[in-house]
Amino acid sequence: MWWHALDCILYLNLAHRPERASRLLATLDSLGLPRHLVRRVGATSLPSRGYRGCTLSHRRAVRYALRRQCRYVWILEDDFELTVSPEDFHAAAQRAWSQLTNDAGRLTARFDVWYLHCTPLSLEPVAPPLHRVVRALAMPAYVVSGAYLPVLEQIYTRALRENRPHDLVTQEYQPWQRWYTLFPPLSRQSPGYSDIEQQEVDYTRLEQGVKLG
Repeated sequence: MWWHALDCILYLNLAHRPERASRLLATLDSLGLPRHLVRRVGATSLPSRGYRGCTLSHRRAVRYALRRQCRYVWILEDDFELTVSPEDFHAAAQRAWSQLTNDAGRLTARFDVWYLHCTPLSLEPVAPPLHRVVRALAMPAYVVSGAYLPVLEQIYTRALRENRPHDLVTQEYQPWQRWYTLFPPLSRQSPGYSDIEQQEVDYTRLEQGVKLG
């Protein structure tokens, strides 16, 4: 299975949102993912500048993966949930993984970032459900190859330095580097209260405007 190549699964979670952690862990259990791979990364909350707290949290996860010298790491926000059955999710992910790697993932990866969910704006079909990302927003669930972790750490650091949301900075890298996603989406960010937005949110509608190249 595709997830056998993962060295760790890191989920971002604020200390005062344990209900989100519980829901996410139940989702990961439904996928049959071993708990010993799963680690919680304490998220940062900055009520007046939520996007900075989000970037700090993602950078913390990347730095953890760098210290562990992960070959592949799956980083998730804690509002990730499936919109298909676990079996259908695995089947689609496995097809995509076969396209993205050599020798079932045991050799060199042919991707930098592989979204298991994002808000796509412009995509190029590769072999459905796999698409190359030309432009996308949000990073609620993505697998990173170990070789790209230092670059992603630099992207997050740049976003903090420039005081910009990191998913705007990543759009500058997506057209010329190896970013991919699954589409149509097999998951979503669960609707609910966002500590970043400081309000109830539902991002599902944003996926309806995607441009397929």
